Amino acid sequence: MQEMARRGGIWLEPLNAFIAALLAVTALITSQHHDPAEAATWRYYAAASFTLLQVAWWERLTVFPLDDEFVAMKDDRRCFKGADRNWLEETSQLRLWRTMDRWALRHGVRAALPVVAALIAVSPKILQTLP
Repeated sequence: MQEMARRGGIWLEPLNAFIAALLAVTALITSQHHDPAEAATWRYYAAASFTLLQVAWWERLTVFPLDDEFVAMKDDRRCFKGADRNWLEETSQLRLWRTMDRWALRHGVRAALPVVAALIAVSPKILQTLP
């Protein structure tokens, strides 16, 4: 889990910000299009960019603290039992599972926001194809 959080900080966060910036630039360029119907779609790209930017604060406020909690639990040797110190005590197991449940729920929101942003960005093209 610690390695996954480290890689997410290296790759996902900057990539997310880059795509949000690209969507903002797309909104700006689209707003200058010569066709008024096409120029009106800039709002969708701007909304998609705004939606994607929400991932950063969501991660920082809700997901990263849970990652830190996992690291703290790993470093707390009182949580472990047995001669080889590889097995969690029952109360630590319960705490770990509850924390993992919260982590999964919050990651669900984190994963859904880019999907929502993508759907917003492509919605004008989808709406144009409808009869």
